[in-house]
Amino acid sequence: MGIIILFAWERIILDNGLTVIYEQDTTFPVVSVQLWYRVGSAYEYPGITGISHLLEHMMFRKTKNLDYGEYGERVRELGGEYNGATSYDYTFYYINIAKDRWEEALKLESERMQNLVVDSADFERERKVVLEEYLRGISNPLGKFYREFNYLLYLNHPYRHPIIGYRSDIENISWREVYEHYEKFYSPFNAVLVIVGDVERNEMLEAVKEYFGHIRKKPPGKIRIPEGEEGGERRMFIRESVPYRKIAMGFPVPTRGDPDYTPCLLLSYILSGERGYLKKHIKEFDVSAYLNRRKFKPALIVTATFDEKISYGHAESLILTVLSSLPDSLTPRMLKRAKEKAITDIYSMSSSPFMRANFLGYLECTGHVEDGDTLLGQIEKTKIEDIKRVIEKYIKRERMAVLTMGREP
Repeated sequence: MGIIILFAWERIILDNGLTVIYEQDTTFPVVSVQLWYRVGSAYEYPGITGISHLLEHMMFRKTKNLDYGEYGERVRELGGEYNGATSYDYTFYYINIAKDRWEEALKLESERMQNLVVDSADFERERKVVLEEYLRGISNPLGKFYREFNYLLYLNHPYRHPIIGYRSDIENISWREVYEHYEKFYSPFNAVLVIVGDVERNEMLEAVKEYFGHIRKKPPGKIRIPEGEEGGERRMFIRESVPYRKIAMGFPVPTRGDPDYTPCLLLSYILSGERGYLKKHIKEFDVSAYLNRRKFKPALIVTATFDEKISYGHAESLILTVLSSLPDSLTPRMLKRAKEKAITDIYSMSSSPFMRANFLGYLECTGHVEDGDTLLGQIEKTKIEDIKRVIEKYIKRERMAVLTMGREP
């Protein structure tokens, strides 16, 4: 049992390996049922990029006991809402539903975990939908910008591949490969079932065992994600007919389990926002910063958009100058404000059963739910010296990836 921000959660592991994260919340007469699978685009490689996203689409189509589109119809008839999403590190599905209908959500997710049907004709229809989504993305200059930035930032890591995949892979992945991906990764051993809402523990556990306890699938086995070195300074320019110029600068930082992670997180809060250090010291153009919080290789990213009259070199030089001035300008007030913003964001992740379940699922799939407790403690303990240390250690020109975009280099 652990405590995170006013609430108590419990982890239960069934005999078949399924991890269940449960938390009772009687604030609203609703329950959020979420099923998270530890697989996303980081588990892919050239030839099958986008396969996790394709599978997500197929999960809403047909099972042995649910006809085409029947899953969505059932949820809507029950007054619930549903969706799914594929990320770099995970794929998750959710149903938010009234407390007296929540077991129906379990039935539906149990059915999808064990009885998905992928046939060639239906798969071809869904492939076209995904290709249209892909084409919309690459026709958007900003979408292309961030896609290329990932490719530059992660030289030797699968994070460089877009979640939606490359066009050639989307066009050539077979329906059999998608089904094999489902059989390999959509097993109890590789899943986290999160239940948050107005349901008693004993009732919850009995229902979970009834609908999921009998499912027997092989675990996916040992999966190796390439570590990949970030490399030295690297740059790229992309030409787009846009009436502005844009720059992104990325600095790899340690993962969540490293002592330097929390200072890097707080650094991103010090830099970002309307009252942040970057906007306070850069008035010529719009600038922001964030930590991308990836499971395996996070990065601190600074982006700026500016007029064509401003050169890329000037924008980059100004940003680096401001970043290098921060260690000598840090004050206890700045750190206090960053801590308050970080803790407020964590609180906001618990504003409803859905948000709470989403937060718990994310923590468990990218580490452990206990990381929430740890993070709060580390935020409180972080000192100005820690922020200075990580700036000097990680925010270096020789470690950065720089992408620029505009009409002319």
